Amino acid sequence: MRTVLLAVILTITTGAFAQKIAHVDIDALLTEMPETKIAEDEIKVFAETLERDMKFLQEEYQNKMTELENGANSGWSELMIKSKQEDLYSAQQKIYEFQQLAQEQITSKQVELMEPVYEKLQNAVNDVAKEKGYDYILDASRNRGVVIYKDGGTDIAPLVKAKLGM
Repeated sequence: MRTVLLAVILTITTGAFAQKIAHVDIDALLTEMPETKIAEDEIKVFAETLERDMKFLQEEYQNKMTELENGANSGWSELMIKSKQEDLYSAQQKIYEFQQLAQEQITSKQVELMEPVYEKLQNAVNDVAKEKGYDYILDASRNRGVVIYKDGGTDIAPLVKAKLGM
């Protein structure tokens, strides 16, 4: 009788703590989503525009340097050389500031364009989890996943792809 009662208690408590867990490789899904490709292409075009602008500033700097070298070799006064050195330093500062601002703008653009993609993917994962009754979905991405071991288990990537229409 005691053994039967213990078995019933163990079965009840084990069942109460049982959780349904699945995993999905978020990075793999992101790379397959067409929205990711569109966002990456837009970011690339934006970055190329900034790069062209940067080249213009670098050419301007190079021209000022050449002008200073030529002027110094042709007998400019110390005052003129100092003035041109200040112009050169100013152009160098512009380049540095432009690089910093460009990087910030690229990062901001990435966030702006990728946020809706992440949200769409998260919503699809949430929907699949609710539909299939999962308590936890673990990210099994190679670079940032939280799954350190998996042997089988349930991969919901096909279900999420279907939810995304992929």
